[in-house]
Amino acid sequence: MENGASDTNTNATLIYGNDKNHDYVTIAIDNDTVSGYATLIDKSEIVTKKADEFTYTAKATYLADGENAAL
Repeated sequence: MENGASDTNTNATLIYGNDKNHDYVTIAIDNDTVSGYATLIDKSEIVTKKADEFTYTAKATYLADGENAAL
């Protein structure tokens, strides 16, 4: 599937695909945050490099009646 392709059954769209590397995600969770990063492994050279990183709050978010949240 190429970048931007859509699945006809689910209408999901592939934003970005990478068929040159394998990767794994390391996740850390504590009382305040959920964070992590992806590590890419180049199939041809067996080298690794840190890729995407993320951090989110782990604390509850309360919405007012009728208020919506979108991710």
